[in-house]
Amino acid sequence: MTPTNTPTSTPPVTPTLTPTPSAVASPVVNLADLSDYGEGVESVFAARSGIYLGTDGSYFLIGYGTPGSWLVSGNASDVQVYATVTTSGATSSGTFNTWLDMTQNRTFEVIRAPAGSGSGTISLTFRNKNTLSQLDTATISCSVFVDVN
Repeated sequence: MTPTNTPTSTPPVTPTLTPTPSAVASPVVNLADLSDYGEGVESVFAARSGIYLGTDGSYFLIGYGTPGSWLVSGNASDVQVYATVTTSGATSSGTFNTWLDMTQNRTFEVIRAPAGSGSGTISLTFRNKNTLSQLDTATISCSVFVDVN
């Protein structure tokens, strides 16, 4: 019997791929100017108007309860918000005049407790926490009214 020459094969070489860091997509914020109205009853509950911003990119107006989204894409944790407020005949609640990370839910309100009416304007500026570039601005026009009990 004649020996056969069997070719030996080398296993295929699998190239080692070095992962390259992928660019993180910049967050996209889009919040329209909004109006909200809150009503209360004297000695029972205050009138509240304003906006709640959730870490999941959602919002709702405190008086009307109208829901929506402020974050179009990206991560809320990459966003900071700066809020200012002006009021007339009302007080405010929330952290104003400082950049806040959107790693926590945020609430900005105009409040009136005694009977009567008041108003306020909450101005919001959103920026990318990493690049500090401005992403969007929005104005929340608030009206509050407390009825006599």
